[in-house]
Amino acid sequence: MAYAQPNLNEALIPSTEGKYPNYQKTSSTILGTCHIIIVVTLIVINSVGVSMHETLTWGVAGTMVWNLAWCGLYGITAAFVLVAGRSPRRGMVTTSMVLSIITAVFNGCMTITCATMILNCAASVDYDHDPDYDHDHDHGDDYDYVNSMGYYKDQTRLIILFFSLNLVASVALTVVSIWSSALGCKVTCCGQVVKTSTFF
Repeated sequence: MAYAQPNLNEALIPSTEGKYPNYQKTSSTILGTCHIIIVVTLIVINSVGVSMHETLTWGVAGTMVWNLAWCGLYGITAAFVLVAGRSPRRGMVTTSMVLSIITAVFNGCMTITCATMILNCAASVDYDHDPDYDHDHDHGDDYDYVNSMGYYKDQTRLIILFFSLNLVASVALTVVSIWSSALGCKVTCCGQVVKTSTFF
């Protein structure tokens, strides 16, 4: 019984995949590193905030849990931007560009949320406390109740602190994400694709 012999010539046929020679690999690597640093910073800030839920209230802690959930997407984006900087293949660059755009959009929403919380709390810090509320609940002289938000002034200061840190990190991540997407868009829309051979 005759057996078919494998065709070695077919096995050695190279597979071609487009690469962008003009893609700024160094910039992509730097931006990917910045992505990771900012994401780790956000994880630390919000994790500490969630751990202080009894002081900050569950409502505020819930917002920080939401921020932590989005850090997963931001981390994936960072990984793709880093890999694209190392090997700027067409699929990798396109994926990193799309993820960077999504990250910029959703992180922009996070930035607006943080700014809103800060402004609301800052506007309520100077409000007079309700003496009847303090008297009824016997909180003592260390607590001043803020009527407009329902937080004590000590709580309000902590909330402003945590959301200010979130705001700074969010603005930085938005800028980095937009920059990363711009790098990908530049070569995807206007760049020249070069076919490279890879043997399997």
